[in-house]
Amino acid sequence: MSDKYLTKGSKRVATHSRGNDVFLLEPAGRMAVGTLFGIAVFLDILAVVMLVTGGVFTIGTVIGLLVILSVSSLFFLFAVAQRSSRIVLNEQELHLQVPLYGRRIPLASINSSQARPVNNLPSSPYQLKWRRNGLGVPGYSLGWFSSQGKGRILASVTTSRALAIPTRDDYTLLVSAKDPDALTRRLRELA
Repeated sequence: MSDKYLTKGSKRVATHSRGNDVFLLEPAGRMAVGTLFGIAVFLDILAVVMLVTGGVFTIGTVIGLLVILSVSSLFFLFAVAQRSSRIVLNEQELHLQVPLYGRRIPLASINSSQARPVNNLPSSPYQLKWRRNGLGVPGYSLGWFSSQGKGRILASVTTSRALAIPTRDDYTLLVSAKDPDALTRRLRELA
C-alpha cells in the first residue's frame, strides 16, 4: 500500500499509511539548532582541552571526559532528531515521536473534545513557565514543564502557535503541529 501525502501549500504536513496517520511537527528554527550545535561543539572543545592539558589520566579525568562527551552527544541528538518529530495516530493510540520524551498515549486517555489550537502561546494559560525535566533553548522547548494556568505540560514546541491536547492523566500535550486543524479533526474522529 502506498503512502498518501497530505500537503498544506507547498509543505508536506501529514501522511497516511497502513492504518496510521502521521502528523509532522514543526522543526526548530535556525537559532535553536545553532544553539544546540554550539553547546555540543563547546563541550567537545572542553573535552579536547582536558585531554591536552590533563597530563596524568586518573579515573576522575576519564569519567569527566565520558560525561562531557555524553552530554555533547545528547545535544547533537536534540539538534538532529527534532527534524523528524511527529505524531502517529491509529485507532488505539497517539504515539508522540520526539527525542527522549516520546511516548504512547492510549486514545482513551485523551480528551479529544478539548483539544484546541493556541495561537499566541506566550500570552495564553499554556505558557510554559518552569522546566521540570527537559530542554529549553530559544525556539525549542521539549520535555516536562509547568504552565501559567494549565498544570503539567509535556511539550514539543518550536513556534508561538501550538496545539493543546489535554489528557485524563493529569497533563496536557502541547505540540507545534504543522497542521493542527487536521490533527484535531482526526483525534475527534477516532474518539
